[in-house]
Amino acid sequence: MSAWPVLAARRKHRALLLMLPASSAATAITFGLVLWFALELHGHELGLAERCAAVAAAAWLFPVALTARRACPSDTSRENLVEERTSVMTTSSS
Repeated sequence: MSAWPVLAARRKHRALLLMLPASSAATAITFGLVLWFALELHGHELGLAERCAAVAAAAWLFPVALTARRACPSDTSRENLVEERTSVMTTSSS
């Protein structure tokens, strides 16, 4: 659950949050929250720790998706992408 940001990281990527430093920080924070949850299994803040760990993993998706979307070249329209995909699919199935 906490390792996916690092596994999705690339050395050079247009989206800044998909680069190794940002992904490593997200993984460390998420892992720390999961560790806090594990330590709170017999503590008083179990509900808070569980919510924080779950929300941290899910909340990272939105900024990553936003930066990845903004990193796409603006001259590439949706229609061009669909045409490229269909041409690749037709050539690969032949």
